[in-house]
Amino acid sequence: MSTKKSSIKHRGAIIGSVVAVVLLGALITTAVMVYSGGGSNSVTRMVERIVPMPAAVVGWTHIIPVSDVRRNVEATRSFYENQDFASIGVRVDFTTEDGQKKLKLWEQTLLDKLIEDEVVYILAKRAGIEITDAQVHARVKQELDRYGKGRIVQKNIRRLWGFTLRDFEERVVKPQLYREALEKYAQKQYNTQPLRQKALEAHTALSDGMDFSAAVQKYSDSAALDASGNAGWFAYDDLLPEIAEVAMQLKIGESSNVIEAANGFHIIKVEDRRSGPSGDQVLLRHIIILKPTFAEWLDEQMKRFSVRVFLPAYTWDAETRHVILKDPELIEYANQLIEENVADYRATSKALQQVQESQDDAAQQ
Repeated sequence: MSTKKSSIKHRGAIIGSVVAVVLLGALITTAVMVYSGGGSNSVTRMVERIVPMPAAVVGWTHIIPVSDVRRNVEATRSFYENQDFASIGVRVDFTTEDGQKKLKLWEQTLLDKLIEDEVVYILAKRAGIEITDAQVHARVKQELDRYGKGRIVQKNIRRLWGFTLRDFEERVVKPQLYREALEKYAQKQYNTQPLRQKALEAHTALSDGMDFSAAVQKYSDSAALDASGNAGWFAYDDLLPEIAEVAMQLKIGESSNVIEAANGFHIIKVEDRRSGPSGDQVLLRHIIILKPTFAEWLDEQMKRFSVRVFLPAYTWDAETRHVILKDPELIEYANQLIEENVADYRATSKALQQVQESQDDAAQQ
């Protein structure tokens, strides 16, 4: 009997050793494939789900798993493959070399977003912010009720992204709620009194007879405006609500008092009004003293975090606080896409502007 028990124990030890060797082999194979750029297969993806192989580490202890990056890339790919973009002239074939390059650029962007989300999560926790499952469910229910036919929406999420509703809550909704809560927290940290004082000084200068152009050059922060503060024609619906309300009440040639909005302190001057096919419009000149944006605040916070990226195609640029490409060919490809997109945007904007001008001219006749 003792011999039989000994044999069973011995056989169990052998089986255990074999299993351990197999698992170790799978782990080593996965690590080699992941960190050498060798891609993945069903075995490596299974190991990645069990063992959180780090794609990046934030602040030394917060791991962003390779599996999260892969899942988000697969979701993006699924979205493009399950949409009919051919009707608008967009087609992405992921089996081609060009399609594979686009996937790598999306992977870069998604990894960048995951790192930023992790920083947001860490900062939110430090600020005592906690997003509960109940809050997440409530936001999702609110959106489902707004669009109606919740089951259809859930099916579309599954069809387009490959996400269950729970996946969608964890990967999309909860990070967004943490971001919104942290943004409110950050706004309370801003000292806007010096900005308000600067706006009041600009208003006093205008009241004392300073030319609006001179006040723009001395006080305004917005580089989007020209030296005279000409902002252009606006439909009232396209203005910030706080500005639209004041613009409606001003007479032509009048300047406003200081207007506080979410993005800063404003002074506007109404130059003209007109009616067109798109409704009533107002021609404005504008002085703005900008408040710090959440993106600027977050960028400052990210300077304090150490980030290490382990995926071989990328590295972390501490100066820009972004994931950047290593492959010169991919970098050239990305720059080419940017140039093409900028050219397309400029051409589209010019065409839309010409259409708007022709419609307005016709309305004036």
